[in-house]
Amino acid sequence: YHCITTCNFKESPYCIAFALINAKKGNLKHGFAFAGKNAYKVEKIVSVKELICSLLNEYDLACTPCALAQ
Repeated sequence: YHCITTCNFKESPYCIAFALINAKKGNLKHGFAFAGKNAYKVEKIVSVKELICSLLNEYDLACTPCALAQ
């Protein structure tokens, strides 16, 4: 795998690359569903489209002249 440099696969409890490869092969019982360390903060599951839209709206709001003046 071409892992990120901060990943120590010998100490990590999971491997995202391995989970994605299993999913691609149709083996969804072995690690397809995974989440990062902040997953407990999530209040609901949203589509990628909805997430990106929300992030762009928050960014636009933060960049408005009113927000910049504060």
